[in-house]
Amino acid sequence: MDGGPGREGGMSRRRPLSYYIAHPPTPTQQAEFAFAAVSGEDVLHRAQQRWWGVEMPWKVTHITVQAKAGGGGPQGTEKDGKNPNRRPGKKKRIAMRAKAREAQRRAGEEEKAKLTKEEALREKRIRLNRQKNQKRRAKAKEAKAADKTTESEKGGGQARDQG
Repeated sequence: MDGGPGREGGMSRRRPLSYYIAHPPTPTQQAEFAFAAVSGEDVLHRAQQRWWGVEMPWKVTHITVQAKAGGGGPQGTEKDGKNPNRRPGKKKRIAMRAKAREAQRRAGEEEKAKLTKEEALREKRIRLNRQKNQKRRAKAKEAKAADKTTESEKGGGQARDQG
């Protein structure tokens, strides 16, 4: 059982020591390294600046903690020590739903009353217009009938012979 080509556990070709150890840099390389290097102060200074290309305005990245006006305790607690963001109990939720339903029903009734007033006015206008039209038609009919009677009295039997 051979460990590989060459000696046991060793590499077949070794690299020169210069591959692993760097030579001292030339003056041009040293200038390039100095130009590319970033000091710790630069890092701290840039950490305080905004990164415009990386910002995501839709995400919350900074949270400011403000003390309550009457509080004195840490934010998110009430005087009795309960979390104000907690979910209300089942009875409270049912009561809130019933209250919301009642408010919605009242709003619906008010809307319905408003609509019924508008509908009543609309129906009254329609009824009055219909009565006006009926009276106008009746007058036209009477006028037509009166014209026929006067025409038949004038013409007599001649109108029948022609027709």
